Order: sequence, then structure tokens, then C-alpha cells
Amino acid sequence: MNEYIDTACPKCGELYLPGDLFCSKCGYEFNLVEKNENEKQYIGKNSQYYSNKFFEMRVVHKDTSWNWAAFLFPAYWCIYRKMYFYGFGLLLLQYVLKFAFLFGNIMNVAIGIAFGVYANHIYMQHVEQLVDKHQVLEEDQKKKHINQYGGVNLVALIAVIVGTFSLAVAAVLLGFEIYSLC
Repeated sequence: MNEYIDTACPKCGELYLPGDLFCSKCGYEFNLVEKNENEKQYIGKNSQYYSNKFFEMRVVHKDTSWNWAAFLFPAYWCIYRKMYFYGFGLLLLQYVLKFAFLFGNIMNVAIGIAFGVYANHIYMQHVEQLVDKHQVLEEDQKKKHINQYGGVNLVALIAVIVGTFSLAVAAVLLGFEIYSLC
């Protein structure tokens, strides 16, 4: 009888014995029930959608998965999902490309396509890092960490959108020729 039935590591595919806590090849932790619940807490809104996407990506071992919101609004999607470094970095990159190069709009479309393809993987890695940090925290700090770093931030999203449009209006009033800042 095969002891390895349905017991392949979701990260690297290495077979393992039931009861093993970690993959001997890549170190992946098999305490999936608790990790999955923590993952859902950090995702917040649409946790079922992202949990399903993450599961598919892990099982098939692929880094790509289409995300319409990330394609249409890459920087805003990142800010909404509390990935501020990526969000503000993308905003800056999009503005630099728009003003510095003749083909800035084409480059921004390319960024949207690339981010639409890889956003779920980037977000999965972000959530995995948060869950890993969560596991080493004291019990009284876990809820605070979830509230601070998990879920979504609609207020930040609205503030950035208002700020972006304010900059666009100011640029027009100051005589800058812009076609579309947003």
C-alpha cells in the first residue's frame, strides 16, 4: 500500500509522509488548516476568491493568474490591498513613463497587462509573508497585526484617487499638457 497518496508538497511537489510537519526538500509547512484560516483573515474582502486562486497556483505550480482589477488599475489595486510599496512605486513609474517617453501610454498598458498576469502571485507572496510573521507573534499581538497589515484600505484608496485627480487638475491649471494622468 502506498503511504504517499495525495501527499505531495503543494510548493515543490516532493512526496511526504502523513504526519510530516515540513517538506524535506523546500521546507514548506504543512499546517495548512491554520495557515489557510490566517490567510483568509489577512486577505479580508474576497478571501474565497483569493484563496481559490492561491490554491490553484500552488497546485499547478504556476506564477500566473489573471486579475482584472490589477490589469485595469494596477497601482490603485495594490494600495487597496495594502501593498503600498508596490502601489506608490507603480504610480511613480506610470507618471515617469507618461511624461518622459513618447510611448508612455503604451508602456502603461504593458504594465497593466504584466500586472494583470502576475498580481495574484505577488499578492499571494505578500499574504504568505504576513502569515509567516503572524505565526511568531504573541497571541495579544496577532489581532492587531491582522488589522494593521491585512484586509483592504478603502480610505487610502480614496485619498490616493483624490490626490491623483487633484494633481491632474493642478497640472491643467498650470498649463501642463497632459492627456490622462489617471
